[in-house]
Amino acid sequence: MQTNDGVISGHITLLRRDSVFINGRGLHYSEIKKIILPKAMEHLNFKNFLYTTAGAGLTTLGMSVSKVETFGRALSYSLVIGYTPWAWGFLRKTLTKKKYKLGKKFKLQVFDLRPF
Repeated sequence: MQTNDGVISGHITLLRRDSVFINGRGLHYSEIKKIILPKAMEHLNFKNFLYTTAGAGLTTLGMSVSKVETFGRALSYSLVIGYTPWAWGFLRKTLTKKKYKLGKKFKLQVFDLRPF
C-alpha cells in the first residue's frame, strides 16, 4: 500500500469506517494513495505457453507410441495436465484487482483467491 509516508506492505487486518488497518497499524483513507497487490502471473508468458504446448505434444506422442493409451485419451490427459495451470491463472487474474483508488467514498472491496 502506498501512503503519503512511503510504501507499507502487510496484510489488511481490519476495515473500520474510514480507516484501514495493516498489521495493526491504522491508516486514515486520506493517507492512502493506492493499494498494490503483487503480480502473480509474471511467469505466464508466450514462451512458457509454447513450452507447455510442446510438452503436451511430446507427452501425447510418448503415451501413444508406447501403447499406454490411445491417441485421443493421451491427448486429453496431456492437455488437462498442461493447461490447467494456465486456466487457473487466467481465472485468478480476472477475479482479483491489483490497484484500488480511494476517493470520497470509504468503500474497499477485496476478492482474493490466494490459498493460505
